[in-house]
Amino acid sequence: MYLPRFAVSRIQDLLRGFPAVVVCGARQVGKTTLLRQEFPDWRMVVLDPVQDVGGARSDPDLFLESHPPPLILDCGNS
Repeated sequence: MYLPRFAVSRIQDLLRGFPAVVVCGARQVGKTTLLRQEFPDWRMVVLDPVQDVGGARSDPDLFLESHPPPLILDCGNS
């Protein structure tokens, strides 16, 4: 069961003024769940620490062209 988070309204306010917002916190506290629940129409890319992060670093323009906004980048354990 998903419980609405206080942070949702703050994230939405920040998105009105900024093109990117970082949601960070301890492991296993519900960051990914929050974003999936509150932004269900946004594409999510879970970055594999070796393959995806390396590709994004070597050619960030191509990575972003391949994943247009709105987009959630989930860095997982990287």
